[in-house]
Amino acid sequence: MVTYVSALFYGVGGIVVAGVALLVAFQEKLVYVPVLPGLTKSYPITPARLNLIYEDVWLRSSDGVRLHSWFIKMFPDCRGPTILFFQENAGNIAHRLEMVRIMIQKLKCNVFMLSYRGYGESDGYPSQQGIIKDAQAALDHLSQRTDIDTSRIVVFGRSLGGAVGAVLTKNNPEKVSALILENTFTSILDMAGVLLPFLKWFIGGSGSKGPKLLNFVVRSPWKTIDAIGEVKQPVLFLSGLQDEMVPPFHMKMLYAKAATRNSQCTFVEFPSGMHMDTWLTGGDVYWRTVMQFLGKHAPEERKPETERKMEGGGGAHYNPRTVEEVFRDFKGRRAAILRALTTDVQEFFQQCDPEKDNLCLYGFLNEAWEVNLPAEEVPPELPEPALGINFARDGMHEKDWLSLVAVHSDAWLLSVSFFFGSKFGLDKADRKRLFNMINEVPTVFEVVTGSAETQTKEKPSSANQNGNRFKSISKVRGLDGKSSKTIQPMDEEEGLEEEKKVEEEDEEEEQGETLCGACGENYASDEFWICCDVCEKWFHGTCVKITPARAEHIKHYKCPSCSNKRARPY
Repeated sequence: MVTYVSALFYGVGGIVVAGVALLVAFQEKLVYVPVLPGLTKSYPITPARLNLIYEDVWLRSSDGVRLHSWFIKMFPDCRGPTILFFQENAGNIAHRLEMVRIMIQKLKCNVFMLSYRGYGESDGYPSQQGIIKDAQAALDHLSQRTDIDTSRIVVFGRSLGGAVGAVLTKNNPEKVSALILENTFTSILDMAGVLLPFLKWFIGGSGSKGPKLLNFVVRSPWKTIDAIGEVKQPVLFLSGLQDEMVPPFHMKMLYAKAATRNSQCTFVEFPSGMHMDTWLTGGDVYWRTVMQFLGKHAPEERKPETERKMEGGGGAHYNPRTVEEVFRDFKGRRAAILRALTTDVQEFFQQCDPEKDNLCLYGFLNEAWEVNLPAEEVPPELPEPALGINFARDGMHEKDWLSLVAVHSDAWLLSVSFFFGSKFGLDKADRKRLFNMINEVPTVFEVVTGSAETQTKEKPSSANQNGNRFKSISKVRGLDGKSSKTIQPMDEEEGLEEEKKVEEEDEEEEQGETLCGACGENYASDEFWICCDVCEKWFHGTCVKITPARAEHIKHYKCPSCSNKRARPY
């Protein structure tokens, strides 16, 4: 009997020892998963696929590992907050691009996406100490850039990325302005018992009741609970209550630990949020929460009212002194106004609350727009837009109200341009040239009302049987409205070639007259365009954020203005 008991004891003991040995040997494989099952280590897409402005950034960590990252901007001169994004443990940064695209659109920010060592195109093998070095290299790079506001660097981490972000924020109180954690664990020690329940008797964090006999074998403990207790910057906790990976109480424990020493902590729960989709299921509430947090803890540096409006939303103080510079200023402000009245019309409508004081619509050189109070200086240093545009919002049909704002915006754009012309001494010839340059561009009113559209209605091309209208031509016309070329008798093959050549030439001529319903710019043959099936206006794909790949799956396309149309009382 003793022999059988001894055999059983040694057998169980051997299994436990073998299991521990495997855990010690392969624990990094459990914690870090750079390659998802069935996929490759390489990026499936790049930011270019989503029409995002980005640059490839290569870094060196302090121990010499070569790292890859993407720095994505809302637009080239964006001086908004810069978010240093740290991903979860599985896959690579390309798998987060759709979320980042929405983040940039909603928060008007830049995003720096780092590939941890061993992930994506980065060299090396992942480990806790190594990834901490990687994160520091990314932050040091951002802190040295001159094209961003380095006082507004915010760290954002989800799951494992939250553990990375907490350590980085704790170690850099002067470089990081705020921290955002989403669905992050208290420690890998606590997660071991969640993922492999039998381990809770041997491995555990500070809150575990087990003997913790094997804690010493864990090489990547990631004790977020300890790091968060030392963070002095503002922290936003975003918790999905349906998280199937990290129990939601981990986030509550992190918040409780942080809040005991840090009064700038905010905790927000999302009832339907799971581990990876809280940002999606949270919808507008999620993004409003993050936007309000950034506005409070990573605000734009306040400048004198005149300087702020002269600059164009950030960057060096700008004073256009030549005709070309004034026209560039005009085009930037015009593009901003058009964005507010077309692609961003829903957000613009909401900001023009009639209950608020007199509001104006400002357009800036960097193509950003703003609804704000007028300048306090009397007289102002720069001509002011129409005052009180919000008061008429609910008293007119939306289309009529937008048209009225567009007319006043045209007047403001002209006044600003000729203000600069007078201030910096443009002579009569230069002023005439400036007017002619401006006159060649459709007015905001013409674009918003559709009166700038001069091309004939076109049939959908054979490549668009689903109702997506890409650039095509249905009629070949000369200057007199009829076919402008006489084709001499020739054989059938030559005739087809010549006819095709004539159609291509006239297609280019007619397409050149087509104007984008958002920005008002002319058609270019190397750009993707799409037509709204409701108002029949053409739009650059980039202006309405539609790619050729997305367009293939849209049966009936509606532009932002048509999608957001609502009945308004007289």
